[in-house]
Amino acid sequence: MQNDDRLLPVELIHQIFDYLSTIDILQSFSNLNYYFDNILSNYNRYHVNFQSCLKRSFHRICSRLQSNQILSLILSNKDDTPNQFQLIFSQWNIEELSHLRAITFIAIENDLLFKFIDTFNNENLQSLTIIPGYYSQKKLPKDSLKKFLVQRLERLDVYNASCIDTSSRYNLKSLTVHDCEIIELQEILSSMPILQSLQVTNHTGGQWLTMNKVPIQLKRLALNLGMK
Repeated sequence: MQNDDRLLPVELIHQIFDYLSTIDILQSFSNLNYYFDNILSNYNRYHVNFQSCLKRSFHRICSRLQSNQILSLILSNKDDTPNQFQLIFSQWNIEELSHLRAITFIAIENDLLFKFIDTFNNENLQSLTIIPGYYSQKKLPKDSLKKFLVQRLERLDVYNASCIDTSSRYNLKSLTVHDCEIIELQEILSSMPILQSLQVTNHTGGQWLTMNKVPIQLKRLALNLGMK
């Protein structure tokens, strides 16, 4: 006689998983029986958020999941989650993050970011966010994200505009830049012909008066005058 849990279709269980956090899924369904363990091993839509993650939860997720099961990933090197980037290289094969569609880096040091970029190989990435930490260097070197600006990348959120290679044309639909000069803005608009949402901050005030006509393809434009 079959167990009652086998009456639950795998597709239905996957839909339930879509509404749960990764740690909740693993804590609730791991080691129940072979049927559920097999479902966990074949589910490839995990949204892994390591921001403010307890160390035991971090190791539980890393030991239970394979790199190619992760759909989105948030990594943080802030004071409450130190050394996550260093640990992630020892836990997962970065080259096998083949199913990843969105990634967020929080307070990552430049050398670790570049190590990740050099190792990472995924042309299907759709969203990239880089949030600098209080003590980490905000400015990224010119054109340093060229490898990440792949054909399918649709959303980008970075601190400075100079890290974007504007000599190429991109398919970005949403862009947020937290430190952008007027010349950089004009170069961005010319290199991103299908951009629909743009949010930029300029720290020099009046220079925005020289801005040229806004392209008609934009559906949302937010210009912020910030202060350093």
